[in-house]
Amino acid sequence: MGSRSRAGAPRTEGHAPSERGELLSVAFVISYLSFSVPAVIAGIAATHTGLHETSVVYAATVAVLAALALLAQWLRSARTPERAAGSQA
Repeated sequence: MGSRSRAGAPRTEGHAPSERGELLSVAFVISYLSFSVPAVIAGIAATHTGLHETSVVYAATVAVLAALALLAQWLRSARTPERAAGSQA
């Protein structure tokens, strides 16, 4: 969670200290859920389908989500030409 929380830290600067704590608490809850829920689902699936099949599906799902995130980032950078031009110079 290090790089993600560091990237989100400047967004909390305009808020009161109590609101910053609330924002970071929500970020931690989302982070913990995003790691624990898929692991629990994979554990349940492994008991029904086997570890190998579950691992293959889990890895494929992670790869698809990573590709979607990369595509979304690429589309986002393509929409802002001033940032794209600044990064090439």
